[in-house]
Amino acid sequence: MPKIYTGSLQLDWYNKQKAILLANSSEVSSIEMTPAPKVNWVNKDEALFYEINEDEGRGLRPFWVDRNDIRIKEARPLTLQKVYSAISINSQGTLPGMQMTYEVVESQSEEIQFENILIKGDNLLALNAIKKIFDNKLESEKVKCIYIDPPFNTGQAFDYYDDNLERSEWLTMLRDRTVILKSLLREDGFFIVHLDDSEVHYCKVLMDEVMGSSNFISHVTYERSGVAGLGQGGFLVNTTEHILLYRNVLPPLGNNVGSYALDENTIRRYNRILNNTGDSTLVEEFISKSNKKPVKIFKHSNFEIETISLSNFKEREAEIRRIYAKNLNFLFRGNQVQKENSFQNDLIDKMEKDCLYSVIYTPSRGRFKDEETTLYYFNKELLSWLGDNAVVDGDDIVKSLKLTTLWDHEDIPKADIANEGGVDFPRGKKPENLLKRIFDLCTNEGDLILDCFAGSGTSLAVAHKMNRKWIGVEIGNHADTHIIPRLKNVLSGSDQLGISKKVNWKGGGSFKYYHLGSSIIKIQKDTSGDFNWSLGKHFIEESLLHSYDYILDTTIDLSADNLFSNKEELPVVGVQRIGSRNRVAIVSLNEPEGNLGNLAYEELQALYIAVKKKYAPEYINIFTNRGIEIAFDSKPDDLEVVKVPHAIFAELEK
Repeated sequence: MPKIYTGSLQLDWYNKQKAILLANSSEVSSIEMTPAPKVNWVNKDEALFYEINEDEGRGLRPFWVDRNDIRIKEARPLTLQKVYSAISINSQGTLPGMQMTYEVVESQSEEIQFENILIKGDNLLALNAIKKIFDNKLESEKVKCIYIDPPFNTGQAFDYYDDNLERSEWLTMLRDRTVILKSLLREDGFFIVHLDDSEVHYCKVLMDEVMGSSNFISHVTYERSGVAGLGQGGFLVNTTEHILLYRNVLPPLGNNVGSYALDENTIRRYNRILNNTGDSTLVEEFISKSNKKPVKIFKHSNFEIETISLSNFKEREAEIRRIYAKNLNFLFRGNQVQKENSFQNDLIDKMEKDCLYSVIYTPSRGRFKDEETTLYYFNKELLSWLGDNAVVDGDDIVKSLKLTTLWDHEDIPKADIANEGGVDFPRGKKPENLLKRIFDLCTNEGDLILDCFAGSGTSLAVAHKMNRKWIGVEIGNHADTHIIPRLKNVLSGSDQLGISKKVNWKGGGSFKYYHLGSSIIKIQKDTSGDFNWSLGKHFIEESLLHSYDYILDTTIDLSADNLFSNKEELPVVGVQRIGSRNRVAIVSLNEPEGNLGNLAYEELQALYIAVKKKYAPEYINIFTNRGIEIAFDSKPDDLEVVKVPHAIFAELEK
């Protein structure tokens, strides 16, 4: 039975039921701080389960279930469909080894080495499977950057998504996934969420709760373009999206995202050269009020400023770039000083128009704090130099980019976004240049990127071209119709749109394509429930452990005392560590045609003693479908026997 709605949507914070009275600080007693503000919503304590329409590749209307419901906790198997690999071959008509191209070959061999995975299926269940894979991996092998672009919940129906979830359902959907995603992240990893203004404010509070508010880095506003809002109704035209950046534990990387070739807009802004500063004369000297150090103002005569002609830019671009490279350190643009900067405005008030001045002073704050600095002013404007954070690369200039929290459509050109990747994905496709900036900020070559809302595959294509490893999950049929064709073009090198030319992408690499496998539970034709024995006894046993948050442990020796005649009879053991405490689960199943019989008292006692000695657990759970030969009053208090699958189906019927 679907669970009914309870509760309401609200924000809770410290002393919400009280008001604040401003008083003398000596009269205010200290307040014990409680956890950071949290957003509460309908059925927050529950989870959402989606029945999946396999034919259409989408989830049906969700309904509320217990957060421990095995249907949303189980780690399903991954079924290999194909392996796609790029094989280098000699270009036709060229000498061997001189010019290579790539041909994409398909196989179904699990033995082929690979670093990239695409999974089709419900991303919550897929994340359970991925978590199982990463349980025993080294810290350095975990995910460096999680990027998700979930449904925006805009109340509109798109071609490929039902994007009209209730807000409570949307928050639950996101919470259930982000909790698992965080567990996959490296300590120095980053978590990026891309949204519009429909849910970003609720998401920010939710992410503070999942990631920790102290791990919030920044909220970036991304301007799609002016034309993005054409045809919209409403009071204001919406042309922006929002990107929330979080770190995991360790401090984030610096604020530089590498470098970029100088674009035409920047060239046009810096179109004047200070060829000669001429002669300088001290016209005023005074003591700074802020740090009591001298400030000297010089007026220049016989200076020479040249304006570069940028007419017919496209035809003369190579020539213009050579001029700029030659004069890099002398190219400038003027900046009007902000009104609130009284020091700078006082300086400018002492200057005349169309004149060049220099000021030598020692800043009391900022980048050059306590360092003697020279600034230049022309026509009552402060000069900015193109050569700051820039280098010459041949006949071109490469300039570092100091990021702000506003990324506009000129700063991140979209190029031919409608055709990027060779797939049609109206209103859902993100520009490759935007993803490149994010990955430049958060990752290095060889790092692992995960996107469980892969959409048309932009993040995966960009990660591949940037020589990052990647894992992608997508529930929709466009995993087949969009993502795989796009990635095959990336592998072959035929995809030359997006960032391909910028990163000199020629092709190469491989990936494996999986479908999410069947559930470990199965409803029979007579509506009775049982395990899906076609998956194999040991897989079901291990999946039960993972579904209840236990990690498989193979270090314990249960073969003592000759209780088990062969390895097939050995139970599997999982450990759950919560702080300094341990909890242990033992799973022992008998297949329909198996001959294990009842779990005898001696066998149960031996298991209990071995586990207590090995782990000193707080309590022990035994999951089994076998009969138990033990009297109720002889069962230890810290031992619980759970009869499966009966307990599972009883849980589903709540």
